[in-house]
Amino acid sequence: MIRFQSLANIEDRVSPILMLELRQATRNRFVMFAIAVLLIALLGASAYMLFVELPGTGLSEFGKDYFNAIYAVLFATAYFFIPLYTSVRLNVERIGNGMEIFSITNLTASNILLGKMGTACALILLFFGLSAPFLAMSYILRGIDLFTVYGVILLSVIMIIGGTYWALFWGSIPGPIVMRICFFALGISGLGLSFLGILEAVQEIQTAGLMDIISNVGFWFLSIVLLVLWGFGSFIAHSVSVSSIQTNADRRATLNELYDYELE
Repeated sequence: MIRFQSLANIEDRVSPILMLELRQATRNRFVMFAIAVLLIALLGASAYMLFVELPGTGLSEFGKDYFNAIYAVLFATAYFFIPLYTSVRLNVERIGNGMEIFSITNLTASNILLGKMGTACALILLFFGLSAPFLAMSYILRGIDLFTVYGVILLSVIMIIGGTYWALFWGSIPGPIVMRICFFALGISGLGLSFLGILEAVQEIQTAGLMDIISNVGFWFLSIVLLVLWGFGSFIAHSVSVSSIQTNADRRATLNELYDYELE
């Protein structure tokens, strides 16, 4: 009984910003449109590979080609839509009526950004969950091992989270509309370049084999360096975004710190 009560009150324990963003995402037509486009594109890519490419290539390495087609559709949709959706939502709230949430809320800017990141992670799970049957089909068709599929998915999730932090960074910087447009163009360019880099990395993983790559010492050294840079970049993006958004709770905390300092 106690356990059911705790599950019933789970909404009161999570971030209110997360609950608000999730509710709005379920009612957002743009999100529904993106999901519909993803499913139609996945069905189209799957049908093309099965009915057009398969008769001419055979089953020997077809699973890898099928995975590349499905993965390209999935990663392109998730990598561009989720960061842009999160950044646009933040901009709309800052310049529209949603600005009230930053001036009267008792939540800090860090709570607001973490709530938006939680919504982005939920969308990542949704997109990859919708694509799971198609990804599983690539393993059934042979030509790619399950360990490689998991490795590529993990790499993709990490990069989408990093891209979302990057989008929140250039979406939270204050300034005139011209400067915002410049930052938007810079953000899109950064996402596009990193997207091409990820596709190249996936091709390299499939060509060399994931097991052979991870057995190399240089791979672990490069991975540690990249993870440190990814974590440092995400921390800087989060810190700058928090400093660009001042809420009522942040102002009170700053005033309390100044008051305590004067008393000392």
